[in-house]
Amino acid sequence: MAWNAHMIGRLLHKRYLIENRLGEGGMAVVYQARDQVLHRTVAVKVLREQFAGDSEFVERFRREALAAASLSHPNIVNVYDVGREGSIHFIVMEYVPGETLKNIIRREAPLSPLRVARIGRQVCEALAHAHEHGVIHRDIKPHNILITPDGRAKVTDFGIAHAGTAATLTDNGTVMGSVQYFSPEQATGRPSCPQSDLYAVGVVLYEMLTGRVPFVGDTAVAVALKHVHEAPRPPSRYNPDIPPQLERVVLRALAKDKERRYHTAWEMAADLDAVARSGEAWAWEGQRLALGRSSRPVGATSGPLGGAGFDPAEAGGIARSPNARAALPGAGRVPGPSPAAAAATSGYPPVRNAGSPGRAEEGADARPAGDLSRALQDGRSEEGTILAKGGTSPGGRAARVRRRNIALAVLGFVLVTGLSIWFLVQWLPAWLSVGETRVPDVTGMSVLQAEERLKSSQLQMAVERRIHSNSVPVDHVVSQVPVAGRLVKVNRTVSVMVSLGPDLVTVPDLSGQTLRDVQVALNGASLALGGRVEEYSDQVPAGQVISQDPPANARVERGSAVNLVISRGPAPQGQVMPNLRGRAYADVTGQLVQMGLQVGQVVERESGDLPAGTVLDQDPEPGATVPLGGTVNLVISKAPGSPGYLASSGYAAPGSGTANNGPVARTINVTITVPPGPDQQQVQIVVVDQRPARQVYNATHRPGDVIEQAVQVYGKAANVQVYIDGNMVKEFNF
Repeated sequence: MAWNAHMIGRLLHKRYLIENRLGEGGMAVVYQARDQVLHRTVAVKVLREQFAGDSEFVERFRREALAAASLSHPNIVNVYDVGREGSIHFIVMEYVPGETLKNIIRREAPLSPLRVARIGRQVCEALAHAHEHGVIHRDIKPHNILITPDGRAKVTDFGIAHAGTAATLTDNGTVMGSVQYFSPEQATGRPSCPQSDLYAVGVVLYEMLTGRVPFVGDTAVAVALKHVHEAPRPPSRYNPDIPPQLERVVLRALAKDKERRYHTAWEMAADLDAVARSGEAWAWEGQRLALGRSSRPVGATSGPLGGAGFDPAEAGGIARSPNARAALPGAGRVPGPSPAAAAATSGYPPVRNAGSPGRAEEGADARPAGDLSRALQDGRSEEGTILAKGGTSPGGRAARVRRRNIALAVLGFVLVTGLSIWFLVQWLPAWLSVGETRVPDVTGMSVLQAEERLKSSQLQMAVERRIHSNSVPVDHVVSQVPVAGRLVKVNRTVSVMVSLGPDLVTVPDLSGQTLRDVQVALNGASLALGGRVEEYSDQVPAGQVISQDPPANARVERGSAVNLVISRGPAPQGQVMPNLRGRAYADVTGQLVQMGLQVGQVVERESGDLPAGTVLDQDPEPGATVPLGGTVNLVISKAPGSPGYLASSGYAAPGSGTANNGPVARTINVTITVPPGPDQQQVQIVVVDQRPARQVYNATHRPGDVIEQAVQVYGKAANVQVYIDGNMVKEFNF
């Protein structure tokens, strides 16, 4: 808490004003700050005080900044600046409003499949960009995924593992990552790879869908062993609403064998995108949104006889024709059915009163004879007349029509059923039996070549996206889904990523800038700081850039290194003479050369008290000012009765013409051909001889450059070493 209070209100580099604490991890604390120069809110990650003195932690902290600064993607948190103020090491990053995915999972899990697929796709796209630039995250977990208010996912914390409250594994004190999201290869100490990040994404998807991680245990080691040996339970065991297509993506990402996982993050992103577009995810979302809403059918009645959709005619069984309804007397009155009407609807003959053969028996509710009674009577009289004449009643004709219609319907049904069975037997197997073909490898081909190659295999091609690539030429295929070698149905569409060529950026003009300003400018331009050489300059103040390679406004690949020549200020006019007495002659001569002075006359004097080659006296005296290029005379010891230290040690003997100028100098030619590799490689030549070890050459070259350098060595034996990007590649002995 004291550390937090110490930081609030502090102004770092006279630019970043710390306002409040946003969060913390095992190694660093993140603060919200205000950039006083660009007037914007930023996030400042500060290495914890207890780690500031540990060179290993400081190096890992610096590596995070370099790894993240080389990446530029909408789903990755940008790094703006990196610096140090006293014992405070900090990184200035993009401020992302919102919250971590871990907080969302704790509050809302399980998340909907559609939301899970969309977040997972964005994380995979961020990792695909990182993997293409040679960066493996190694610590993907919901804590390191930020979700903005508009639903965009942003990955953070490259190159540094937070301990926090999550269980972690360590190796010699080095935090390796959160064990709940370990891949099997990380748990067994094997090197991480892009598939390790995809395994962790699978764990995150599992947690979003179920609210829990696949493996839990009492200790970190127990959880790590489960990652190695146990198969995860399908997430549908905990959430039956997960679409099978999405569950297949999760289980493939969680395969123990990395060769059975997705080969690239682009491939996994494509499958998650397909899930997000599928009907299964949308159906789940629609079902979820519909819960709790009324589903009363339109037109449902509100009571037995009232409400919308109630028809008195249907309820009473009468007045089914317009004529009959028009004959009803009275406004809004609905009479009950007469015996004749009831007979017509029931199929039984009407019951008549024996005393009144012309009237139907209506019982206690018989109505007075009126229009309706007469209409019914007329109908019965007409029907009796027809039957008396031996004719056919309307009811008989209707029955025959009904029987004929039924017979035709049965015949039509038999014909349709027969034709359907014939089609199923004859044509359906051939229609369903679609041929298969093996997907060819079209990566590296031009778009036209790839399309022709896929057509020859009875496949179609769709350009999914165009991306920058440093290794694949423009308009050539970078990757494909499905991958080469997979067996698929013919006419399947193969999605390809097409190269836009290298992602070129403009080199800023760094002349006259300090090293700190250079780092900020290079980070903003997505470039890296290369080699640095210091030179004296009367025009450029000390600590500022004299020149740069590549030059300003040149177009180079994103992430390229820029080499600098830094001013040491004006060359000194003279050197203050140090005390050389009692020191070894070989050390003294090297120091004088580095000071820009020369060894003058060397006189040997016998001494039994000091080792041979020890400086007994000097001229000029200590503290005197000697101009650059001036000479220093020495008196050194030799063993009594010996020929002398100079002769016995390989230095020129007195009287040889160079007797008093130290070891014998020789000039040798060193030839080097820069090997294949990055476009910018730092070449250094180091000499180890009887003078102190020194660097005699330092420059940046491209692959294939031939370097011919004349090197001056001293003494009988000399060793010349050649370094490329800090690694010794050649060694010469002369």
